[in-house]
Amino acid sequence: MKDDEAIMLSQVASGTRVRIESLPSNQNDCHRLRELGFCEEAEIRCLSNGDHNIVCEVCNTRIVLNTEIAKQIHVKPLNLEIIELINLPLFKKAKIFGIKNIDSNLKLRLMEMGITKGTDVEILRFAPMGDPIEITLRGYRLSLRKSEAESIMVSKS
Repeated sequence: MKDDEAIMLSQVASGTRVRIESLPSNQNDCHRLRELGFCEEAEIRCLSNGDHNIVCEVCNTRIVLNTEIAKQIHVKPLNLEIIELINLPLFKKAKIFGIKNIDSNLKLRLMEMGITKGTDVEILRFAPMGDPIEITLRGYRLSLRKSEAESIMVSKS
């Protein structure tokens, strides 16, 4: 299978991230799925795939779908490259994937500043000596130490 081929959601392995290509043709099913966050181009993660049900994470919410409905949802696998925020090119947008194992107080402080999984982030500039860096996220600008930016993992697709 090529990466650009659409497959049924019911065929996706656990732990895989995918993007929704199309929803069921039945208007009632389609409308209900959209209410749950299953929209075209939405990114979801398959958490478990059983014989009768599939558990997905969409919009930071876990949702269980019957495999019959999952067979009607066509998706494409995402090819994510996970890198440290500090290695992201200037003005290239990425999504925060997570924070490496660091001091729990620092991790909490970063999360309080809005650095949470799934948030869009972009590096705007580096200081003349490379430390600190200025990023933008959630509509505001934030300066981070280089060591803090090295602990933030982002995914560029």
